[in-house]
Amino acid sequence: MKKVVFVLMAAVLIALPSFTSAGYSSGGAMLLTRLEVSKDNTNWVNYLAEENSGDQTLTVLPGDTVYFRLKTWNTGDAPSINITFTGSYTNPGYIDALDPFHPGVHDDLDGDATFYYALTGLPDMTAGTVSFDLDAVANGSTDLLNYQSGEMVARVAAGTPDQTVMLTTVIITGASQVAWWKKLLFPRAYADDSATTQVRILVSNPPAATAQMTTQTLPVTGPDPIQLIMSPVMRFCQ
Repeated sequence: MKKVVFVLMAAVLIALPSFTSAGYSSGGAMLLTRLEVSKDNTNWVNYLAEENSGDQTLTVLPGDTVYFRLKTWNTGDAPSINITFTGSYTNPGYIDALDPFHPGVHDDLDGDATFYYALTGLPDMTAGTVSFDLDAVANGSTDLLNYQSGEMVARVAAGTPDQTVMLTTVIITGASQVAWWKKLLFPRAYADDSATTQVRILVSNPPAATAQMTTQTLPVTGPDPIQLIMSPVMRFCQ
């Protein structure tokens, strides 16, 4: 009888498809993210997200302040707690100021006064990395309802070269563990469930136009002044 049961279980596991889904699976939670960027803190664009990727690039000038808004939501049927994130950005040498999730100002944009984003260590301005976490996010939330949102503020360095591209990426790196029985009965490609989102910034700093001075030789018109002076002398000598 036991052999029959084991054979049936094996048959079920083989028949169940393995699949990969966007977002981060955490027990009964399914976490999704969306990072957006703005230079006026009002109009936002996104380059990559699990849902509705914007495929847009924000063009900025050297010295501009840029705002990064992160949303996290949970489409699953169970709440998720202690969510950890890693953020990274290319060309970190061209960022001369960074203020991520300033407490009481940028850590709770959704305004629920309950769950906050918070740094887990100082940003590495050389490597271009930052780690942070979020207390919790409600189950059944969406990118429009009951999501959690926070903001990071940065400034582009004044001497940033023209056409410099900055890619800022946020990845969920941890949360509550997936229940063992779900791993057994519903195999997934868990390594791919990273909840990755990204924004793309392009710096416009064309070289100033160089004014070129040109010298123009004007044509000679009218009688030659030397000839006017010498003409009476020449007549007298004759």
